[in-house]
Amino acid sequence: MSDVQRLDSWKEIAEYVGRDVRTAIRWERERGLPVQRAPGGRRGAVVAVRHEIDAWRGGASTAAGG
Repeated sequence: MSDVQRLDSWKEIAEYVGRDVRTAIRWERERGLPVQRAPGGRRGAVVAVRHEIDAWRGGASTAAGG
């Protein structure tokens, strides 16, 4: 996976989806935002891939009715 395609923190993920960090975390929990979590620890590292988020956005807007 190219480093350009990878988002390595909640801050980067939130910036990419145009929301704040808390919203991105909530979307992962409630709407299935595609994020991979590193095992172990309460504050484990997260990684997301831009094309997976783009695909999720396409499906999320249709599923949400708009």
